[in-house]
Amino acid sequence: MKINPELKKIIPPLTPDEKEGLENSLTSEGCRDSIILWNDFIIDGHNRYEICTKHNISFDTINKEFDSIEDVKVWMINNQKSRRNLTDGWKYELAQKKKELLIKKGRENISKAQKERHSGVSLSIIDKDRNHNTQKELSKELGWSTGKTAMADKVWKDATPEIKEKIKSGEETISNAYKTIKGENQKNHYAKVAEKIKSSDQKEQSQVNIESQKIRELNNHDIFLINERHYFIVADSINDIDFIKQNSPVIDCLLTDPPYGINYKSPSGSAMTQRGNYDVIQGDEKAFNPDILFQYSNNVITWGANHYANLLPNSPGWLIWDKREGDAINLNSDCEIAWTNMIKSARLFHHKWNGMIKASEKNNKRIHPTQKPIKLFEWCIEITKSGKTIIDLFSGSGTIVMACENTNKTAIAVEKDLNYAAAALNRFESMNYKIEKL
Repeated sequence: MKINPELKKIIPPLTPDEKEGLENSLTSEGCRDSIILWNDFIIDGHNRYEICTKHNISFDTINKEFDSIEDVKVWMINNQKSRRNLTDGWKYELAQKKKELLIKKGRENISKAQKERHSGVSLSIIDKDRNHNTQKELSKELGWSTGKTAMADKVWKDATPEIKEKIKSGEETISNAYKTIKGENQKNHYAKVAEKIKSSDQKEQSQVNIESQKIRELNNHDIFLINERHYFIVADSINDIDFIKQNSPVIDCLLTDPPYGINYKSPSGSAMTQRGNYDVIQGDEKAFNPDILFQYSNNVITWGANHYANLLPNSPGWLIWDKREGDAINLNSDCEIAWTNMIKSARLFHHKWNGMIKASEKNNKRIHPTQKPIKLFEWCIEITKSGKTIIDLFSGSGTIVMACENTNKTAIAVEKDLNYAAAALNRFESMNYKIEKL
């Protein structure tokens, strides 16, 4: 009777408690299960054989026939499924080993057929099968969801041998290891990006905005027509009400993100996200009064309303923007909230937006400290059935123009800060929008 180390290492080792229990059972009741052999090599019963030899306990053997050592290994792996305390790590590793063995056997069978029949069948067939729906098949083998199998694939690809051993021993879970690896990979990626940004002597966006205004030389009450449809008005929406209304088409809806009165100061531009080191937004140093909104339209969507909800009429209509998509707590807020009187229920929009981690506009640097995603404004327009012409009194980066362009609406974007107005016009130009000064 022999022990093949290559075969023995397939067997997950017993825990100390399991081994103690097996030893107590064998010494008190004898060896009731036969040790199974193949060509005199033990393929089931390594632990029983060791304990029985140690205590001089008699045992029976059964010989099994297999065509190859690969078939032996597949049988041994299948035999392990009956173990009640097999950890997820061992389950995954054994399932992967079985997959590799079956792939190898398939290649050998095709190769043999080629030699025997001079077949023109290519070995690429089995390679194609190997990559076809492998994750789904492996999940079925394990009895897991494809999501859990995908996490295990990532862990076994990127984790250290020490982490894999901890998962196999039950000290660590696949889920926790996956989160750690994902976090480290993201951290390393963003660290590289940050280093690249710092080494490029890139200007802070606030400085770029100032320089843009010096070139454009914008003035209060400048008006631009964008793509022959949208209006971009340089004006103070609080003090220039008559001027704005006189130079606007009939307004169906107001969608805006006003200063909340929180005196927000963005981080400096040396951070990984290179946000821009902006000054406090004009008007954000004092409490916001939403009465001004209703002087433009009876239909209103206003973001940040949780900061001034006591000044708004009661409404069942609230729009919630989930910025995390189920991830960890956002450094600023997990979500943002808009009040509206245009719908009669609360609605939720999932769209990741946390520094450099964004679900959209990934390659576009923000030009405003509180810039909202274009897709968020598109969703607002769609969910409220806003009408044809939409005004944003505090347009900042001009997002309302892109959202209306994409949804076949007409935008009226109003911005009083000349630096942000210049930056918004640059943004329109970068998207090849036609700009005409009126």
